[in-house]
Amino acid sequence: MQDELTPEVEDKDVTVRPADKTRDIKSLISYAVGCMFGRYSLDVDGLVYAGGEWDGSKYTTFVPDRDNVLPICDDEYFDDDIAGRFVDFVKTLYGEKVQPCNYSLQFTDDSGLPVSDMQTVIADRISTNAGERVFCVRFTLKQMAYDPSKIPSVIALASVALGKPTLSSLAVLGEISISGTILKVEELASVLQVCIDSGAKKVLVPITSAADIGTVPSDLIGAFSLIFYSTPQEAVFKALGVE
Repeated sequence: MQDELTPEVEDKDVTVRPADKTRDIKSLISYAVGCMFGRYSLDVDGLVYAGGEWDGSKYTTFVPDRDNVLPICDDEYFDDDIAGRFVDFVKTLYGEKVQPCNYSLQFTDDSGLPVSDMQTVIADRISTNAGERVFCVRFTLKQMAYDPSKIPSVIALASVALGKPTLSSLAVLGEISISGTILKVEELASVLQVCIDSGAKKVLVPITSAADIGTVPSDLIGAFSLIFYSTPQEAVFKALGVE
């Protein structure tokens, strides 16, 4: 039997499966929508309606949507939109006396180090008003070290001083040597791959790296709009979109 059976068991074959927050939330929402349309009921186990004769007596705890239409809106327009109905479903299922949820929020850099203070948000009630489901939190960013040898630092300083934002979806590459020379980017292909993984659409590249473009796969090059610069001043102008 050694070659026919393995000790591993898939999740689908386990009656009590391991917890998975994302999957379980999706399952709850899917079940709630099923109850809104009458496919399921909080009063009857299993599948309740899949066509045929409708039996309204099976829905007493939570009544399905009367017109079988669930509007999906970005604000509160209808009393029976999907957000309002989901709130009603949660109230019915768990009751209105719910424990408040505390969320501790903080900005971090790519390495996970905190770059802002931490704020706590307390969600202590359910509301059908979309405006009451939005939290506005003010953060205080920590002072970040300014490195004059980094082109991104130079551009960031100029952007703040001039009050002008950089181009959207822009990644900036390059460093300046002690003598003021623009250094080329090492392992350009790997760096550009990181840029595309981060969602960049434009990349500001030092002209000293132009010779290495041939080492970058063509499909990776085609994913960007490459912008070359030869001096720090030119990098600032191009990053800020100044002619």
